[in-house]
Amino acid sequence: DAYRQALAANPAFADAHFNLGIVQQKLQELDEAETSFKAAIKAQPNHAQAWCNLGALQARRGKLDEAHAALRQAIRLAPEMADAHHNLGNVHKDALRMSQAVQSFAQAILLQPGHVDAHQGMGQVLGKLRQYQAALASLKHAIQLDAQHVDAWIDLGNVHKEVGELDEALACFEHADKFA
Repeated sequence: DAYRQALAANPAFADAHFNLGIVQQKLQELDEAETSFKAAIKAQPNHAQAWCNLGALQARRGKLDEAHAALRQAIRLAPEMADAHHNLGNVHKDALRMSQAVQSFAQAILLQPGHVDAHQGMGQVLGKLRQYQAALASLKHAIQLDAQHVDAWIDLGNVHKEVGELDEALACFEHADKFA
């Protein structure tokens, strides 16, 4: 409500549009969130975080081409933004461009070594590429960063299963279930 009051007073207040979009996204009001992120960008075209959030939301909604374009713009505006590289990695992964996904996740990790989701995404992609030892290392690092990261436990279990380590896989799936 405070953001709407701020926008009533100043419709070109980019940060109010951006923050309203975040709230709407948390409330699962995805159409409204996308509209708010676009309004923030219209008000301030160099708002890198708005481009990043718009791209992540579009990816979540399966709009991969639009997400790719928005995230590339976020990276052009703020090449140091690890979240933009991570989100772009997810877009590449979802579009089955695995080598590009690895590059994006690697850049996110380079920029922010503690980016747990980038380590998890990297491990997932490396597992799909059958680079199992590298996948295990990346996923174990993600779990070291966040021992309750459910997706990292699931992905680690899947890699263990792929290499025939069924007891380890089961233990990972049990951890994931415990934290879900």
